[in-house]
Amino acid sequence: MGKRVLIVGGGLTSGHLAVGAISRGTEVHLMIRRQLSEKLFDAEPGWLGPKYLKGFFAQSDWEQRVMMIQQARNGGSMTPALATQLRKQVRHGKIRIDENCQVVKAQWLGENWRVECSDGNQHECDYIWLSTGTKFDATT
Repeated sequence: MGKRVLIVGGGLTSGHLAVGAISRGTEVHLMIRRQLSEKLFDAEPGWLGPKYLKGFFAQSDWEQRVMMIQQARNGGSMTPALATQLRKQVRHGKIRIDENCQVVKAQWLGENWRVECSDGNQHECDYIWLSTGTKFDATT
């Protein structure tokens, strides 16, 4: 309660983290490298049945399968209901959402973080939560 959290990422997980933090009295800043994308699913519905899965299961090369999965996901998205909930919180001043913004520098100041965005703006926060997908490399 009363802390400032920067959440980096624009997918469903980052949206849920933001809503949870807001409900606990936290000041939330959501930073998304693209525009906030609203979709019911990260991938086309054809992946939920045989339309695309038939080709996926026919592929025996595991590296090719991984590439198929990555191409199908096309980045993170939020459900329309969650995006609406976040926009409502923006109007109430509970969250700030910066789109088309990437972290270019993060510096620990001893008691909090100073984070610089690709647009040149700087923000200070108490915590940084990374919700940036499945690549386990904070430098990317």
